[in-house]
Amino acid sequence: GFLDYLISTRKQKMDKEGTTFFFYGEFTEIPIAEEDFWTLLGNLLDNAQEAAALCEPGRRWVRLEFGSINDMFQLRVENASSRLPIVKNGRFSSTKPGFGHGWGTENIRSIVEKYGGILRQAYTEQDFQTEIVFVEENKKRQQYGLVP
Repeated sequence: GFLDYLISTRKQKMDKEGTTFFFYGEFTEIPIAEEDFWTLLGNLLDNAQEAAALCEPGRRWVRLEFGSINDMFQLRVENASSRLPIVKNGRFSSTKPGFGHGWGTENIRSIVEKYGGILRQAYTEQDFQTEIVFVEENKKRQQYGLVP
């Protein structure tokens, strides 16, 4: 229910901005706590949508893929971009004005680290890619207090 809501609300926003949204998801058991997954996915989609919206019309797109392969849960978000991100001290820095922005990327990093996942990010001036991999066993370890 909530996954459908999260994806459909982000898609509606992208449709209004003229951003093409590609989605492929094989829904299986999520190997981390649900509230952490929603926070992770919400931040990833928000960041991707905001970056794509800054591109010229006709070049705005976001792609979301997730599913399980060989006891690994993989989540991939890619988006169009109009510039290179700002990186300071190995961390992405927000270009949004005001206080309180830029916490999304830290939330993503924190959740991935919490569950012993792998976070890969790559970018050019034209696109940004984030791939996250969790071993499904991590959810069981978390339930028994073996993963912080």
